[in-house]
Amino acid sequence: MVTLFLENPYTSGFYSFKSAEEKWAYWAKYIYYHNFEKKHTALYQKLYQLIVATKKNYFAITSNVDDQFINNDFAEDKVFAIQGSCSKL
Repeated sequence: MVTLFLENPYTSGFYSFKSAEEKWAYWAKYIYYHNFEKKHTALYQKLYQLIVATKKNYFAITSNVDDQFINNDFAEDKVFAIQGSCSKL
């Protein structure tokens, strides 16, 4: 049973799963939701619209691994995710 301890990826990394299968089932679902299912979010859309409205050239450097810049219309060649992307797992 998943508890409230699994509220975010940081604390989830310390959770003692009962088995490797349970651990990877959790991470597979987490990655699927955050990298593939969760699309346009209000915060990233506001940032993108600000860039479009001001016609600014941009390059985003992020430590996020959830592809949210790309999922919110930022050009893939203008985003550098220093820790990579969970979608590659």
